[in-house]
Amino acid sequence: NPARVVYVMDSSIGQAAFDQAQAFKQCFPRGVAIITNIHGNAKACGAISAVAAAKCPMILAETGEKREDFEAFEAEAFVRSLLKNPWDKPYEYTLRLMYHCYRRELGLEKNVFEAKPEKYRRCTTIMESMTDEELDNPNVTQMSEERMMEIAEASKVDVKQVVQMMITFKIKAKGVMELEERSRNESDRPPKLNCAFPTSELTNYA
Repeated sequence: NPARVVYVMDSSIGQAAFDQAQAFKQCFPRGVAIITNIHGNAKACGAISAVAAAKCPMILAETGEKREDFEAFEAEAFVRSLLKNPWDKPYEYTLRLMYHCYRRELGLEKNVFEAKPEKYRRCTTIMESMTDEELDNPNVTQMSEERMMEIAEASKVDVKQVVQMMITFKIKAKGVMELEERSRNESDRPPKLNCAFPTSELTNYA
């Protein structure tokens, strides 16, 4: 029996990804989807939202194609922004959302991303040493070097690890914001998710 089943899906199918992701999730409850062909694809937002509605975990490669390069994609946070405030103002991605995603992954009985638990623990420790204002500020990457050193000392890590976490956050925030902006301009709107992804289940990621 395989330890992990991965479904590679082209985002050009848009909302049609829901049926495929749902069938995959039913056959392989602990499976994970990789969404490809996102950049420059008008239907990428619809595909990502559809897979999220099917409650199928997604991953992406931020810096390469090796196993250690894969990161969890916070699709729930992105879909939540569409449910609460679809198009009237920009969605803001914060460290608090990244914190909840990492905490969730660490809480799984068998982590989907086995190569990442140590990084997740270190990052959550760092974020627990930050203020509420910093966790909820989408422009937190503009933090001073002095403040980063204070956080590193409080969380008992090297300041380089704090800097690396902030770089990761910046990359993830940029990706989410690009998808949100694309969703405003494309005709392939995300599916209605109120039943498939109840707001009550999403409050844990706010």
